[in-house]
Amino acid sequence: MFPRIRIALKSVDSRLGINISGGVLSLLATLLTAVFSLSSCSLFGPSEIKREFVGVASYYSNGLAGNRTASGDIYDPNRLTAAHRSLPFGTRLSVENLRNRKKVKVVVNDRGPFIRGRVLDLSRRAARKLDFLGDGLAEVRVMILSLPPPR
Repeated sequence: MFPRIRIALKSVDSRLGINISGGVLSLLATLLTAVFSLSSCSLFGPSEIKREFVGVASYYSNGLAGNRTASGDIYDPNRLTAAHRSLPFGTRLSVENLRNRKKVKVVVNDRGPFIRGRVLDLSRRAARKLDFLGDGLAEVRVMILSLPPPR
């Protein structure tokens, strides 16, 4: 049981002048703990995330090299990384170019892309491995390999 919940309930008890016995206080704290614990279980967490999706990917320009990503990493065009609008940082993905069937594994470390219709921004190295540097865009299938551990 979380001590903060018990303290909060005692605070409500003293402010409102409600006489809550120790047993009732303990029951309320246990119920609140259960509700807060549910928010981190699969009912509300990663199970809502699609495990596979298809869309258009683009890649970062070299001009962004050395800038901080949304996760705090420094963007390195030679690493296998990606930006996604909502997947947790540290999510490992398999990305397949649907035109040539080439695949690459990347890690999400940034937010984006911010252009409608695109699902990923990839590092230059990932785009090179998927063989779409010349085109700039590729239709891809993205599969989630693993999500980062809960914090």
